[in-house]
Amino acid sequence: MEGGIDGRALDATWPRYARINTLCNNSHRIGKQLQEEGWMEVMYDKSEVDSKQFLKMVSSLKETQYLADLHITNLLVFPPKSQLYDHSLVKDGSLMLQDKASCFPVEALAPPPGSSVLDACAAPGMKTSQVAAAVCGDWEAAFGGEPPAGAKVVAVERSIKRFGILKGILERSMSNGVTELVNQDFLKIDPNSHADVEYIVVDPSCSGTGMARRGGGDEEPSTERLETLASVQTSLLLHALSFPSVKRVVYSTCAVSVVENEEVVAKVLENAAGWEVVDIMPTWERRGLGEFSDGQKFVRALASEDMCNGFFVAVLGRKGQSKSKKRKHKLEDNEELSEEILKENSDIVMNEQLVEKVKKKKKKSKDNKCDLDELVDNECVPESNEVVDADIEVKKKKKKKSKDKLSETNEVDNSELNDIKPPKKKKHKKTEAEESICLNEVVNSELNDIKPPKKKKHKKSKETEEMSEELSEDASEKQRKKKKKKDKAKLIIA
Repeated sequence: MEGGIDGRALDATWPRYARINTLCNNSHRIGKQLQEEGWMEVMYDKSEVDSKQFLKMVSSLKETQYLADLHITNLLVFPPKSQLYDHSLVKDGSLMLQDKASCFPVEALAPPPGSSVLDACAAPGMKTSQVAAAVCGDWEAAFGGEPPAGAKVVAVERSIKRFGILKGILERSMSNGVTELVNQDFLKIDPNSHADVEYIVVDPSCSGTGMARRGGGDEEPSTERLETLASVQTSLLLHALSFPSVKRVVYSTCAVSVVENEEVVAKVLENAAGWEVVDIMPTWERRGLGEFSDGQKFVRALASEDMCNGFFVAVLGRKGQSKSKKRKHKLEDNEELSEEILKENSDIVMNEQLVEKVKKKKKKSKDNKCDLDELVDNECVPESNEVVDADIEVKKKKKKKSKDKLSETNEVDNSELNDIKPPKKKKHKKTEAEESICLNEVVNSELNDIKPPKKKKHKKSKETEEMSEELSEDASEKQRKKKKKKDKAKLIIA
C-alpha cells in the first residue's frame, strides 16, 4: 500500500498473470489449447515497444485476448478478473498463477541450465518452481527423460507449516525431480555443506508495504520495526555471500521502504569484500533511488503505476576471479560478520522463529480460493508483522503468568468446595458466612504450598466467632436427619 491507497481496489484493475511452467508444458502447446478455447494472442514486436506502450496494450485487452509479457520470460498477461484458477492448464501445473513482480528475482538472477541454485526462504514455492524450470532449460519433466547434468535446486524453509505448502507446489509443478527440500533455518546451514551452489535467491520476510492486497486499513510499519527487519535481512544476505562457490546472489523484498532495500544492500557491501551490484533487467525502466551510487542497477516496481505489486530487486556478483586462499579468507570474514549481527539481534531472530506459533489466522478474502498460488507467493511477510509482533506476544505471555496463578487458585477453590459436598445427595446451600470460611481455608492452604512456609496465626474476629456459633446451631438442628452434614459442618467450623 502506497500513500494510503487501498490496494484491494487497485488490484481489481490489474491484469491476471500466468507463468508458463516449462517442466510441464511449452508455449506452443499452451497457445494452441488457448486458441481452441477461444482466446486470441495479441502479437507485437518487443524491440519496438517500451514499458509505457506495453501498459497501454495491457489496458486495452479485450475479454478473450492475452499477450506475452514484455519483461518476464514465459509470462502471459490476461485481462482483469479473468477466472483462471479452475482452468485445466492451471490444475495440471502447466500455468502457474504468479504476480509479475514475484517473477523479478529469478528473471534477474538468470541461472543457466545445468546450474545449482539455493532458495534461502523458499516457501510458498512459486519462485522455487521458477528456478527449477530455469535450471532445467528445455527439459520437460512431464515427458520423462533426464534433466540437464548438474541441474539442482536446494529449497530451504524453516517453518514446518509453510514447508508443507512448499512441498505441495513443487509436486504440482513437477519441480521436485530436481529439488532438494530442507526444513531448516537458512542461517543455521553450513555453507560448506553446499559447496556446489553457484546461485542463491534471498527473498526474506519484510514489511510487505508493496503489497496491493494488504487492504486500506493496514497501518504503516514503525521505524523500529523496519530496523528490526533490516537487521535480519542483512544477516541473511551476508550468510548467502559466505557460500564458497556462489557467483551471484539476488536479494528481493515486496517492500518499498529504503531501510529494507537500498540500505540493506549498501550495508552488506560495506562489510563484504569482493562483491558488487550488477546490472539487471535492461528493459525494465523503473530503477532504485538516485542518492545511492548503485541506484540505477537496482530494480523497483510501484503498485500504483506498474500493474503489479511493489517490489525491490538487487543482484550481487562476485568481483572477478580471486585466488582460492584470498577467497576463503573473505568467505570466513563474511560468515563471522553474519554471526556477529545475528548475535546482536538474537532476540529478533528468536522472535521471528516463533511467528508460526504466535500468529493468528486472518480472515480469507473472497478471491483467496481463486488465486491461492498467487496469494501465497505474495505473502512476503511470512504471516503477519512477524518479528515485532512475536516479541510483543512473548512479553504479553510473561505478564499473564501472575494472572494465571490467580485463576488456578480460583479453580482449586471451586474444586475443593465440590469435594466437601456429600456425594449423590441434595445440595446444601451454604450461607455467605460458611462459604467465606471455606474459601479462606482453601486459599490459605494454596498460598502455603506456593510461598515459603512462614505461617502467621491470626486471631478470630468477633464476626467470625458469631458466624461460627450460628453454623453450629444450624448443624445441631439437622443432626437427626443427616449425620454426615453435621460432621462436615464441624470440620468447616474447626
